[in-house]
Amino acid sequence: MATATQRQEFLSRIVPLATADMKTTKILASLTIAQAILESGWGLSGLTKRSNNLFGIKGKGVASKTFEYINGKRVDITDNFKAYPDWETSVADHSGLFLRLPRYHNLIGETDYKEACRKVQADGYATAPNYAEVLIRLIEQYKLYQYDVQPKLKKYRVVFPYISTKGECESIIRWVQRNAKYTAIIEEEK
Repeated sequence: MATATQRQEFLSRIVPLATADMKTTKILASLTIAQAILESGWGLSGLTKRSNNLFGIKGKGVASKTFEYINGKRVDITDNFKAYPDWETSVADHSGLFLRLPRYHNLIGETDYKEACRKVQADGYATAPNYAEVLIRLIEQYKLYQYDVQPKLKKYRVVFPYISTKGECESIIRWVQRNAKYTAIIEEEK
């Protein structure tokens, strides 16, 4: 169990990374921080200390003991986990996972931390049956929702005068949202 000092040191390192990441990825900082707390044991796990892996992301790198829930029962296993040069890269890969894999796309732009926690569990991030509940409890206990402040966005109007169909508009909107990370809407000309 982490001491109050260890928790504060962890938060002082992870909060700036998670909030900066949220500005570019639209993944809630509170979700990122809560997952890092849970998966790394406040940065004190052997995996985190050896490989800067804050989120238990599997891949080539470091073999480590862990557990999974299979058919509702905890099973101890050894698995391979990614190694990172620093925490910033670990945070970037965590949100990158959510941006790359379609099953996590429902997290992008989610503004309700409780919904984000439920979605990340439903999307299959972890096998623990109470994963979302634990994340929500961490967010509320440590008031991590305070880091989910969204910057005020300026609105810009872009007009494409030669688009002839609504389908073409929808294709452009999908491209803009995927590649430029902007929100776009269709407004018919009156």
